[in-house]
This record gives sequence, C-alpha cells and structure tokens, in this order.
Amino acid sequence: MFPDIPEAAIRLDLSRTGSPVITSDNILRNGGTLPMPPEARQPQARPVMIGETTVTLNSGTGQRRTAGSGGTSSGVQLNAAQSPLVSRLRISKDADTEPLPPQPPKVWETDAGKRAEVLMKRKEFMLMEARKKFLEKKKQSKAAEKAPAATASTTAE
Repeated sequence: MFPDIPEAAIRLDLSRTGSPVITSDNILRNGGTLPMPPEARQPQARPVMIGETTVTLNSGTGQRRTAGSGGTSSGVQLNAAQSPLVSRLRISKDADTEPLPPQPPKVWETDAGKRAEVLMKRKEFMLMEARKKFLEKKKQSKAAEKAPAATASTTAE
C-alpha cells in the first residue's frame, strides 16, 4: 500500500502502535513518511526446523536461508508466523499416539511470565486435542472408504 516507505520503518511503527490503522494514519499525517529505526538494532537470524529442512529466519528483513534436503516445491517462503504449529510450539510427532495430558488450569496468574507459561501450555493442549480429533476423523473416513470398496468387490463376484 505504501511502496515508498521502507518495510523496517513500517514494522517499527506497527510494533509501537499495534494497529495497522494507526500506522496508516501516521504515514498519511506525516506526509507519506515514517521515522527509520535506529541502526543499532540489527535483527538476529534464528534457525527454525521445518520437516528435515533448517530455515534461518531473519526477523527484521524477512529473508531466509535454507539448509537441508527438504524444501517447498511451490517456492513459497514460510516465515515464523506461517510455519506449522507443531514445529512452532515444539510438540513431538509422537504426541498423536500418547493420551492427552490433563487440561491446564484456567487461572489468571499475577506474574506475566507465569501467565505466558500457562497460555503456552493451554495452546499446546488445544493443539494436541484438535490433532487427536482430526486424526480420528481421518481414520474414520479411511475406514469408511475401504468398507464400501470391500463390499462392492464381494457383491461383484
């Protein structure tokens, strides 16, 4: 929408305001410009595992470097916000066969760190619960596909 404004300046303003509408108003109010972020804050690259591929994401520029055997066949580049929840929340693939842990308590902690920890546990629980339901439906649909196929082959004989 604003191709002449550097992406870093837009990101900085969005991080300050938390609202795209306010950032747009700031751009229009300031004559189509935004202040540039200080150069001292250089974004640091962080590695993220996606399947068998290690992707190094640069949080400030959105650039990535890929190492590994896998990759995307469509050429779509994933950032941390678009990566699969399983890898983002670091849930093991074996969690599908294990029984669900007890649901985390729904309490409001006074410490922000504890609140974040409880929120992460609740997210992980909801994700595992949704995956269990999805896998059960998938198994049922596969069983339903096989059942009519087996019935059709026995009636044809």
